[in-house]
Amino acid sequence: MEAKLKQRLKQYPKDIPYIVGVSGGCDSMCLLDILYKEGYQVIVCHVNYRLRPKAETDKDYQIVSDFCKLRHIAFYYKEVDKYQKDNFQQLARHIRYDFYFEIGKIYHTNKVFLGHHKDDVYETILMQKERGGEELYWGIKDESEVRGNQVYRIFLDVTKKEIMEYSHKYNIEYHDDYTNFETHYKRDYIRNVVLPKMTDQEKEWLLIEAKAHNEALHLKRERSKLLLQTHLIDQRLYFKNLDEADLPEVVHRYLEMYLPSKRISKMLIGEILKVIKNNRPNLKITLPVNLRFIKEYDNGYIQTSGEKVNYEYCFTHFYEFECDYFELAASGQLNEGIYLSKEDYPITIRNFRPGDIVHTKFGHKKVSRLFIDNKIPQIQRMTWPILLNKNGEILLIPHIVKNLRYMDTKANVFVVK
Repeated sequence: MEAKLKQRLKQYPKDIPYIVGVSGGCDSMCLLDILYKEGYQVIVCHVNYRLRPKAETDKDYQIVSDFCKLRHIAFYYKEVDKYQKDNFQQLARHIRYDFYFEIGKIYHTNKVFLGHHKDDVYETILMQKERGGEELYWGIKDESEVRGNQVYRIFLDVTKKEIMEYSHKYNIEYHDDYTNFETHYKRDYIRNVVLPKMTDQEKEWLLIEAKAHNEALHLKRERSKLLLQTHLIDQRLYFKNLDEADLPEVVHRYLEMYLPSKRISKMLIGEILKVIKNNRPNLKITLPVNLRFIKEYDNGYIQTSGEKVNYEYCFTHFYEFECDYFELAASGQLNEGIYLSKEDYPITIRNFRPGDIVHTKFGHKKVSRLFIDNKIPQIQRMTWPILLNKNGEILLIPHIVKNLRYMDTKANVFVVK
């Protein structure tokens, strides 16, 4: 295991800092130990979700903190105050990745090492198969981008058993989270009930099946990209000479040019296909985020709605909220957040209005000029969210600017575009 990991690590330079997500469990403590011994510049981030008794979470904290203190490793701790428990796993994921991003900003890095291993890959594939994820990559990628972080996973060819053997060999202290051995969540059930019943051969066949699936998926997507290039002229999709079997994938690739992935569903693709196959020569349907698909005889194209977009939402207090233009959230990236006190409410989040001005460290600036300076496309300026306090003063334009008076405060509200 050690020789394999040392060889793997050669592709990652040692002259830059890396964030390491460390829970205090066996996997992440093993990862931290290896990176430290190999001479990497590491910054440790530890999150406490406060779901377990204080004695349990204190043990996690102490183990990670002591390891870092003894070796003079930078250590950052985040304690979650409140969140919605209905979809805890997804929210917890957002919280920790946003934390990595925030701390990474301090060290001018977005490189993150995480301790996912081979057993995690098995679990993920089984979950994806059960959900019917035919159009998704099966398994876990060794490198990926998550919420602004470039994430590296060097343990994906290493089993949990190997990690535990390493930890015991070098007397690495760790603390198991007892909730990992429960069966409340689907992943925990697969980990503790399904996987132990599988033979090594069955697990390897699972990897072979996933590899074949991913290769086929890659070929299908590459083929649809080539077809799109062939049949896309002046941003118009000419579908007359496309085989019906190829249409769904080509339409999907076309939509990716205009919409975020989470807005592209099978239902949306199906609606566009209905329009394409309809005998009427001219049709149009509304798409998310103020777009519409227009069919004209043998081609179709996407344009912004002819109607001027004006939206305005008022909040007397903070709560999680989502619409087509933004999310109001308890966590997010550093440049999406701002600290709001009771005196700021009620707040308003709306789109741009002519004459909008914000107080920045460079003086009062027109929002229209900030859009230009930040090279924001015209189509996006129409719907970009702007947060104002009760006095109508602009406090935040996510990813662009914060009001001067709010520059040095710790964010408690995030406007996620």
